[in-house]
Order: sequence, then structure tokens, then C-alpha cells
Amino acid sequence: MTENKSHLLLDHYLRQLKLPTMLREYAAVVTACTQDHCDYVSFLLRLVEREALDREKRAAERRVKNARFPILKTLDTFDFAAQPSIQEKLVRELMVGSMRIVTRTC
Repeated sequence: MTENKSHLLLDHYLRQLKLPTMLREYAAVVTACTQDHCDYVSFLLRLVEREALDREKRAAERRVKNARFPILKTLDTFDFAAQPSIQEKLVRELMVGSMRIVTRTC
């Protein structure tokens, strides 16, 4: 099978299966995996990860849009001084996931 025909078929099937991120990103992933000497499983894993992450992102955006919030608020605009019982440093560490887990002993 010629390379051009393979690309056309791949495009067709990715559209039919409704995998827009894989359709948009597979050429870039091929290039990256070729440079990194990845095997087929690693290539497929990278491609599927991109599709899954993009779907999660679009789903979150869709939920926020459907909620029809009058104003979108983020932690960047939160007034920690107005609520002193909330520890700003702790909230920011939790936001980025860099907080170390502290275990308690009985």
C-alpha cells in the first residue's frame, strides 16, 4: 500500500471513529517517536494519551459553559484576606500538587 493511500485511509478512519486529536496530532507523534526510537506500543500510548487529555479538557470546558456561570472565578482572584481561616500557602500547594504527604503515627 502506498504511503499516500495509507494516510488517506488513516484520516478517514480517525474521522469515522471521531478521534479528532489523534487525527490532528498523529504526524507530530510519528516524528517525535521516530526521533526517540519508540516502539509501536509507546507510539500508540502517546497518541491515545493526547486524545484522552484533550477529551478531558473539552469535557471540563463544556461543563463550565453549560453551567452558565455569571462570572468565572479562579484561585488567582480569590481574596484570602477576607477569609483568614483558609491557608493560602496550603491551597496553592494543593493546587499544583507539590505538597508532601504528612503521615501521622498513633
